Amino acid sequence: SNVLHPVSNPVAAASTALFPVPLPVLREQRQPEIFPPASYSFNYAVNDESTGDIKDHSETRDGYVVRGSYSLIDPDGYKRTVTYTADDVHGFNAVVNRVPYVLK
Repeated sequence: SNVLHPVSNPVAAASTALFPVPLPVLREQRQPEIFPPASYSFNYAVNDESTGDIKDHSETRDGYVVRGSYSLIDPDGYKRTVTYTADDVHGFNAVVNRVPYVLK
């Protein structure tokens, strides 16, 4: 029903309606997920002398440092070995070594 009721204190009623008491704003704060640095190790090798596919690769990661090496036989008969390290401070660094390869 639309009935108007007299207000005994119109200033108080108006101030309550126009200026509500501010409520605190609640925010959900999420903590970022913290994962420990990765750690892994792997290696593999292929030795198919009939096709000439001879290679190997090994790598380890301990925290933020990766170390590894791989080698393969180049078409000119040299064995190329690449030894590398990578980290956040020094970036990726590789050393390449080539020596004549003799089939066993």
